[in-house]
Amino acid sequence: MRRVWMIVAMMSVVLTVTSTADARRRGRSSYTESVPQAAKETQADIEKSKPVDALDEVNAARKRLGLRPFQRDEALVIAAMSCAQYRARRLIGGHTYNDFAFLPRGGRASAAGCAAWHGTQWGSCCWQESWRFAGAGWSRGRDGRRYMHIFVR
Repeated sequence: MRRVWMIVAMMSVVLTVTSTADARRRGRSSYTESVPQAAKETQADIEKSKPVDALDEVNAARKRLGLRPFQRDEALVIAAMSCAQYRARRLIGGHTYNDFAFLPRGGRASAAGCAAWHGTQWGSCCWQESWRFAGAGWSRGRDGRRYMHIFVR
Protein backbone atom coordinates (compact mmCIF):
# COMPACT_ATOMS: atom_id res chain seq x y z
CA MET A 1 0.00 0.00 0.00
CA ARG A 2 2.83 2.42 0.87
CA ARG A 3 4.44 1.66 -2.47
CA VAL A 4 1.26 2.64 -4.35
CA TRP A 5 1.04 5.97 -2.49
CA MET A 6 4.72 6.65 -3.24
CA ILE A 7 4.16 6.04 -6.95
CA VAL A 8 1.06 8.28 -6.98
CA ALA A 9 2.97 11.06 -5.18
CA MET A 10 5.91 10.83 -7.60
CA MET A 11 3.57 10.94 -10.62
CA SER A 12 1.82 14.06 -9.31
CA VAL A 13 5.18 15.82 -8.88
CA VAL A 14 6.22 14.87 -12.42
CA LEU A 15 2.88 16.08 -13.84
CA THR A 16 3.10 19.38 -11.93
CA VAL A 17 6.66 20.08 -13.10
CA THR A 18 5.77 19.13 -16.67
CA SER A 19 2.65 21.29 -16.81
CA THR A 20 4.52 24.25 -15.31
CA ALA A 21 7.34 23.92 -17.85
CA ASP A 22 4.84 23.56 -20.72
CA ALA A 23 2.91 26.63 -19.56
CA ARG A 24 6.08 28.71 -19.35
CA ARG A 25 7.19 27.60 -22.84
CA ARG A 26 3.82 28.73 -24.19
CA GLY A 27 4.11 32.05 -22.33
CA ARG A 28 1.20 31.32 -20.01
CA SER A 29 1.13 31.43 -16.27
CA SER A 30 0.39 28.22 -14.47
CA TYR A 31 -1.57 27.68 -11.31
CA THR A 32 1.55 26.35 -9.65
CA GLU A 33 3.17 29.79 -9.60
CA SER A 34 3.77 31.21 -6.17
CA VAL A 35 1.19 33.97 -5.77
CA PRO A 36 2.31 34.91 -2.24
CA GLN A 37 5.83 35.62 -3.56
CA ALA A 38 4.41 38.35 -5.81
CA ALA A 39 2.52 39.80 -2.87
CA LYS A 40 5.79 40.79 -1.20
CA GLU A 41 6.09 44.01 -3.20
CA THR A 42 6.67 46.96 -0.93
CA GLN A 43 4.19 49.76 -0.49
CA ALA A 44 6.79 52.15 -1.99
CA ASP A 45 6.86 50.03 -5.19
CA ILE A 46 3.08 50.12 -5.35
CA GLU A 47 2.87 53.88 -4.78
CA LYS A 48 5.45 54.58 -7.52
CA SER A 49 3.43 52.73 -10.16
CA LYS A 50 -0.01 54.00 -9.13
CA PRO A 51 -1.06 56.57 -11.77
CA VAL A 52 -4.30 57.65 -10.02
CA ASP A 53 -6.03 56.66 -6.83
CA ALA A 54 -8.19 53.78 -7.98
CA LEU A 55 -10.50 53.90 -4.96
CA ASP A 56 -11.24 57.57 -5.72
CA GLU A 57 -12.07 56.47 -9.25
CA VAL A 58 -14.40 53.73 -7.93
CA ASN A 59 -16.07 56.12 -5.49
CA ALA A 60 -16.64 58.67 -8.26
CA ALA A 61 -18.33 55.99 -10.36
CA ARG A 62 -20.42 54.94 -7.33
CA LYS A 63 -21.46 58.57 -6.78
CA ARG A 64 -22.72 58.82 -10.38
CA LEU A 65 -24.99 55.85 -9.58
CA GLY A 66 -26.18 57.38 -6.31
CA LEU A 67 -24.27 54.87 -4.15
CA ARG A 68 -22.43 55.80 -0.96
CA PRO A 69 -18.61 55.82 -1.20
CA PHE A 70 -16.49 52.98 0.11
CA GLN A 71 -14.34 53.70 3.14
CA ARG A 72 -10.64 53.19 2.44
CA ASP A 73 -8.92 50.18 3.99
CA GLU A 74 -5.17 50.52 3.41
CA ALA A 75 -4.54 46.77 3.65
CA LEU A 76 -7.11 46.24 0.90
CA VAL A 77 -5.55 49.01 -1.21
CA ILE A 78 -2.12 47.34 -0.96
CA ALA A 79 -3.61 43.94 -1.81
CA ALA A 80 -5.61 45.27 -4.77
CA MET A 81 -2.66 47.13 -6.24
CA SER A 82 -0.34 44.14 -5.81
CA CYS A 83 -2.86 41.81 -7.43
CA ALA A 84 -3.54 44.22 -10.30
CA GLN A 85 0.18 44.53 -11.00
CA TYR A 86 0.64 40.76 -10.85
CA ARG A 87 -2.22 40.25 -13.30
CA ALA A 88 -0.99 43.02 -15.63
CA ARG A 89 2.52 41.57 -15.79
CA ARG A 90 1.10 38.18 -16.73
CA LEU A 91 -1.88 39.46 -18.78
CA ILE A 92 -4.33 37.55 -16.58
CA GLY A 93 -7.78 38.82 -17.53
CA GLY A 94 -9.58 37.12 -14.64
CA HIS A 95 -8.87 36.10 -11.10
CA THR A 96 -5.57 34.59 -10.03
CA TYR A 97 -5.40 31.13 -8.52
CA ASN A 98 -5.77 32.76 -5.08
CA ASP A 99 -6.48 36.51 -5.05
CA PHE A 100 -6.60 36.51 -1.25
CA ALA A 101 -2.90 35.53 -1.07
CA PHE A 102 -2.17 39.19 -1.87
CA LEU A 103 -3.66 40.40 1.42
CA PRO A 104 -0.96 41.62 3.80
CA ARG A 105 -0.73 40.12 7.27
CA GLY A 106 -3.73 41.29 9.27
CA GLY A 107 -5.71 42.28 6.14
CA ARG A 108 -9.21 40.89 5.75
CA ALA A 109 -11.50 40.82 2.73
CA SER A 110 -14.89 39.25 2.09
CA ALA A 111 -14.85 39.37 -1.71
CA ALA A 112 -12.68 40.35 -4.66
CA GLY A 113 -13.50 41.64 -8.12
CA CYS A 114 -11.37 42.08 -11.22
CA ALA A 115 -11.48 43.16 -14.84
CA ALA A 116 -9.15 43.83 -17.77
CA TRP A 117 -10.46 46.53 -20.11
CA HIS A 118 -9.15 48.73 -22.87
CA GLY A 119 -11.40 51.61 -21.74
CA THR A 120 -10.86 54.11 -18.96
CA GLN A 121 -13.99 53.31 -16.95
CA TRP A 122 -13.87 51.21 -13.82
CA GLY A 123 -15.09 47.69 -14.39
CA SER A 124 -15.18 44.75 -12.03
CA CYS A 125 -17.65 42.96 -9.88
CA CYS A 126 -18.13 44.11 -6.25
CA TRP A 127 -17.83 47.86 -6.92
CA GLN A 128 -21.58 48.44 -7.15
CA GLU A 129 -22.47 46.31 -4.14
CA SER A 130 -23.18 47.48 -0.60
CA TRP A 131 -19.87 46.63 1.05
CA ARG A 132 -18.55 49.21 3.49
CA PHE A 133 -14.74 49.04 3.17
CA ALA A 134 -12.67 48.63 0.03
CA GLY A 135 -9.29 48.88 -1.59
CA ALA A 136 -8.84 49.21 -5.35
CA GLY A 137 -5.94 49.28 -7.76
CA TRP A 138 -5.15 49.00 -11.41
CA SER A 139 -2.09 48.56 -13.57
CA ARG A 140 -1.62 48.84 -17.33
CA GLY A 141 -0.51 45.66 -19.10
CA ARG A 142 1.80 45.56 -22.11
CA ASP A 143 -1.32 44.83 -24.16
CA GLY A 144 -2.70 48.28 -23.28
CA ARG A 145 -5.50 46.99 -21.04
CA ARG A 146 -6.16 48.24 -17.52
CA TYR A 147 -5.98 45.33 -15.09
CA MET A 148 -8.31 46.40 -12.28
CA HIS A 149 -8.73 44.73 -8.93
CA ILE A 150 -10.84 45.50 -5.86
CA PHE A 151 -11.09 43.90 -2.45
CA VAL A 152 -14.12 44.61 -0.25
CA ARG A 153 -15.48 43.79 3.17
